[in-house]
Amino acid sequence: SDVSAVLSAVTRDIAARAAQLAERAMLEAGEGRAAAPWCLLVLGSGGRGESLLAPDQDNALIVADAGASEIDGWFLRFAERLNVILDEAGIPFCKGGVMARNRAWRRTVGEWKEAVAHWTARPEGEALLNVDIFFDAAPVAGDTSLAAQVMGHAQATARQALPFLRLLAEAGTKHRPPLGLIGGLAVDAAGRVDLKRGGLLPIVSGARVMALKLGAPAIATGARLQAAIAAGLLGSDNGEGLEQARRTIAGAILRQQILDLDGGAEPGNRVDPKRLTRAQRRDLKAALRASGEASALVQDVLSG
Repeated sequence: SDVSAVLSAVTRDIAARAAQLAERAMLEAGEGRAAAPWCLLVLGSGGRGESLLAPDQDNALIVADAGASEIDGWFLRFAERLNVILDEAGIPFCKGGVMARNRAWRRTVGEWKEAVAHWTARPEGEALLNVDIFFDAAPVAGDTSLAAQVMGHAQATARQALPFLRLLAEAGTKHRPPLGLIGGLAVDAAGRVDLKRGGLLPIVSGARVMALKLGAPAIATGARLQAAIAAGLLGSDNGEGLEQARRTIAGAILRQQILDLDGGAEPGNRVDPKRLTRAQRRDLKAALRASGEASALVQDVLSG
């Protein structure tokens, strides 16, 4: 967790610096200054403080309503420069397109509020694909009061939208842990096991939904689970067990990423069980079993 926190802090600092450089480049190109205040958000694991060693860009831009006329002008060109700078600095473009240069992730305050209303009123299909990481936002540059305004509104709206929260929970916790019929690790054709989809994702998503249900402002997974425990909706054994499971799974991914980087391979979320000690395999299987309980636990919280 300490390593993840440091990596996340570095990622957020890089994003903030990229915003400064992009703003400077706009001036040097004769584009002038922004027509209205703006705020850059880092989303996903970087926002939660849980980054590992396979980063990509997950960012969004909030623009004050006064800048609406330039949302596809100055702010588009600014966002394009920003995303290119990050890519050149070693934080690749997001394959899912969650970047400020894409219109869906560059909106005015009013547009963000309208988007939240749409997501929560008609939660289906595309609306749920990337909306979850929007709630993992950390402001890193610009006018942070815009982030407080938008995220406060989003959290308050989501809290009252139980159908939305139920679907968000189902989308995030539907993946089963990669365990075989007799409890062994289920590997793919390459002999590796994907620890994100069926391991980290159910815990992270479940904790997010719990926090939204409670109206808790916490962003980190552990803090979200603690909020649910404090509210009496999640037993301390269950909550602490999920956080310990998340740490164990993230630790296994991180160790594999280091090995892959040392071997010249691209790091990811798939782990080779043969590189684990017997004790590590035992702990990992226990963590995955705990992750498999996240779905039931979050449904209990939503029913509470």
